[in-house]
Amino acid sequence: MRSTTLNGRRGLLIENQYLPRSLHVFIFFYTDDQLMKFISFLFFVLAAYPISVLPFRVLYVLSDILYFNITYIFRYRRKVILQNLANAFPDMSDGERKVIMKKYYKNLSDVTLENVKMLTISRSEVLKRCKIVNQSMFDSYEKDGKSIIAVSSHYCNWELGGFSIALNANHQLLAAYLPLSNKYFDNLVNKMRKKFGAILVEPERIARAMVEHKENLTISVYIADQAPLHSDQAYWTTFLNQDTPVFTGPEKIAKLVDSPVVYLYMQRIKRGYYTIEVIAINDKPRETEENETTEKQLRVLENIIKERPENWLWSHKRWKRKRTAG
Repeated sequence: MRSTTLNGRRGLLIENQYLPRSLHVFIFFYTDDQLMKFISFLFFVLAAYPISVLPFRVLYVLSDILYFNITYIFRYRRKVILQNLANAFPDMSDGERKVIMKKYYKNLSDVTLENVKMLTISRSEVLKRCKIVNQSMFDSYEKDGKSIIAVSSHYCNWELGGFSIALNANHQLLAAYLPLSNKYFDNLVNKMRKKFGAILVEPERIARAMVEHKENLTISVYIADQAPLHSDQAYWTTFLNQDTPVFTGPEKIAKLVDSPVVYLYMQRIKRGYYTIEVIAINDKPRETEENETTEKQLRVLENIIKERPENWLWSHKRWKRKRTAG
């Protein structure tokens, strides 16, 4: 399903690459783009909320169905995934990369349905399904009166991981967040992510937010494996065998406020159950060279991905930007 235009009017087109164009269906047409966004949002809500109240065992039946469809029917972003894997793991055979791709589709299907569940998940369910294995790390920083800069990635179920941090850490969670272009989805995601006490903050306002909440110790969480919006201003390095622009916000903020940097390593223990290990990256960021902290967190993530590559987000065009000369 995608937004399109016919005879100057906006609409939603339902299409399938295996159907003739004569069978593609235009559902409706509107000239108001905001109304189109609202209709898209309404379709999602009507489908997602009934699914979100289902027990996990039923969700995983739906996940198996989704897995079959995106793997064998729609072949979701297959070329992007295989190209990313080929670039990241050039020494692997095509067969080995296809095995990872199928495992990735399984991970993606489970995380997609689990994230729908996040709309209505209870506090007790979060605490049962995602545990912090070394809570003492947070307790130690709290004892020392230190706020924390935490880095994570699109690995396993990062939304559930955020809920677990909000509920387990005594620090106030500040989550770096880029608003969505669709204000209806943006409001929904905001409400979902805030329900266990997180405060959503645009990345450039993290330092200010830490000052505004100075009466509380804070843990500022960044999903830091996204491509920077302005690659010409990014730090470039080699990541997964490729020239990669990297977001350096966490390191800059850590130096500014002199807060320790940690990596939140999420692992799937079994289907629907996860742990988070808090890995110390740099306790004294002001004493390090420029980009040293960023490099260290990247190497931690790189090793994690190499160990269990299927759990990372391979269908994203992470390397579409190229370094400009000079």
